[in-house]
Amino acid sequence: MNVNYKALVLAPLISVMAACSGGSGALGGIDTSESTSDGGSPAVSLGILDTTGNEAVFTKSAIDVESNDLDAEGQTLASVNLVNDSDHTLYLKEATVTFSSTCVEQGLATITGSVTTSTGLAQALYQPDGCEGTDTITASLPDGQSASVNVTVEPVVLSLGILGDDAFSRGAMNLTTTNLSAGGETTATVNVVKEIDNSLYTRVETVHFTSTCVAQGLATITSNVSTDTGIAQALYVANGCEGSDTITASIDDGNVVAIGNIIVAPLEFGALAFTEADPTSIGLKNISNPVLGTVSEVRFQLLDKTKNPIKGEKILFTLSSTEGASDAALTNEFDTTDAEGIARAFVSGGAEKGTVRVIATVESDTSLSTQSGSITITTGIATQRSLSLALSVFNPPHAWETDGVTLDATVRVSDFYNNPVAEGTKVLFYTSHGQIQPECEIGPDGGCSVTWTSQAPRSDADDLAFRYGGSTINNFVGTAAIMATIKGEETTGPDNNANGLYDANEKYIPRPEAFVDFNANGRFDRGETYIDWNNNGKFDTRPASKFRGSRCAPDTLANGACAALADIFTVAYIDISARVLPSGILFYADETLTNEVGLGVGGALGTSVTLVVQDLNGNSPGNGTSVSFEAKPVDDNTEIEVLSDDFSINERNRGPSITTLSFRVVKTLVENPGAFLGTINVKVTNPDNTVATTSLFLTLGR
Repeated sequence: MNVNYKALVLAPLISVMAACSGGSGALGGIDTSESTSDGGSPAVSLGILDTTGNEAVFTKSAIDVESNDLDAEGQTLASVNLVNDSDHTLYLKEATVTFSSTCVEQGLATITGSVTTSTGLAQALYQPDGCEGTDTITASLPDGQSASVNVTVEPVVLSLGILGDDAFSRGAMNLTTTNLSAGGETTATVNVVKEIDNSLYTRVETVHFTSTCVAQGLATITSNVSTDTGIAQALYVANGCEGSDTITASIDDGNVVAIGNIIVAPLEFGALAFTEADPTSIGLKNISNPVLGTVSEVRFQLLDKTKNPIKGEKILFTLSSTEGASDAALTNEFDTTDAEGIARAFVSGGAEKGTVRVIATVESDTSLSTQSGSITITTGIATQRSLSLALSVFNPPHAWETDGVTLDATVRVSDFYNNPVAEGTKVLFYTSHGQIQPECEIGPDGGCSVTWTSQAPRSDADDLAFRYGGSTINNFVGTAAIMATIKGEETTGPDNNANGLYDANEKYIPRPEAFVDFNANGRFDRGETYIDWNNNGKFDTRPASKFRGSRCAPDTLANGACAALADIFTVAYIDISARVLPSGILFYADETLTNEVGLGVGGALGTSVTLVVQDLNGNSPGNGTSVSFEAKPVDDNTEIEVLSDDFSINERNRGPSITTLSFRVVKTLVENPGAFLGTINVKVTNPDNTVATTSLFLTLGR
């Protein structure tokens, strides 16, 4: 219905204005300043008032629209009248009309929401935004009155192709290049257009790209491209594809497509290279090692001449034994390269120790061949004879007086063949005094380190008496023991038949339970910490009656050997160094403590005494302690020469520093035997720059 709304509004204005009177009121958005004859509010309805004929015709609850049929990007104007029920004239008071629709409520269309009018006409612009099919537009008053109209939204029909200056090529695709080298790439471009007028579609649309080679894993392409410009582009990369390939772009679940054809040149082999073996060491067959694996994965990569990976080529493998390991085996004799050009061979160990390499060859071109790095096949089990413990400092300075002084304890260990044990093998640490980190894991170089830190307990006389049940061992005041222990093999040998196994006619050295041998006497003493290997609640010098290890021949294995691993261990010692005091500077002549030496005049060799420098506990001065000498003659006519050089205490020193102090009297006028000639002053500078000085008195020999 098309209504002349200008005439509709103006025609009744004169009669309506004559009927108006002063005063106003409002109820539910309808001005109620006028009343009906019975005193009620005026009755107003929504609908369409048509005044184009001789008489006004009012259609209640209806909405007029410019068009009931829209395309997805169209719009229409919805109009509704407010009419007095009494005489079907326009309601010319202020009122608010609210417009909506089913699609508007779903976010699939837009409409002017609320319209306030005093002309009896309310209009709203409706525009679909994803809405398709039938939609119902409604207009309503606050009192609940409403009007409605149905509109039909036709979906936009889209096409794919190339939009040129003059025409649209449906189903076509633009490619930056159609002839690709092996591993080459091209960009595919299509336009999304509206079929009704061949204009670009500027709402969001997702274009799906694929190809025959992409489906086979021989090429890659940007699979889903979203566009709101009507232009969709995808990057295509050949990755093993050869010959012709068809690229397809599609929308609408594949019902609308565009295609492009390309030619990919055949691959040209470039190089076959060994990339890595993981791990590089594996265990012997039938030897259980929870850390050392039994299979190594060996990887090779095949590239073309442009250094791009080649997929789908068959690579052949053979095993080359370079030293022993003649019974090692390949799990697979070939593999096919993956998308990264990688082919994998798997090597497992036999009963013989040694090293092997894998030879890889391209089946389709046997001239292309290479070999892997070496793979070691060994026990990977630690042995007592190869376990060593090194300390970065044996005399940490001021560790006696100061908390937090540190040193590194580094363990190194090998297997029976003196190869590194498996990475990740755990080593446990214990200390008699101070603090130490509990464990470390063996790294690729066969070693690992922990930190010892100075703190309580320190080995003073009271501590020793407590630890040793009342027996004070003063010789060990100010010292500490560090033990490293690991699950491993007791020492065997000699290996008479060179089979690498413990045989019935061969010997082994049984080990006691691991203990912190604090007093370094080689035997367990009451109060020392130990690991109860057999859990019997007491220390055992021989906790097992058979060889503990992993390399047993069938006869010894049947006899009960190799039932378990031992707690192999080693112990290192440190001096928890304190300051040197004057009382710690001592002179000995012929093993007799003295502070006076008689000597003659002249002589190239002079005289010497034994100089002992020790900290306040009788142990090594701290690392970095310096010792210097100065001669102090009795008068200007006396000359004394010190023949020994100044020196410093290094980090390897344990126990008192014992050296020879040599000197001579070059000249003097003193003649009386026993007369004082001067002194040799010994100055000790501690690492904290405190100084201790003691003098050796020199007299004229009798």
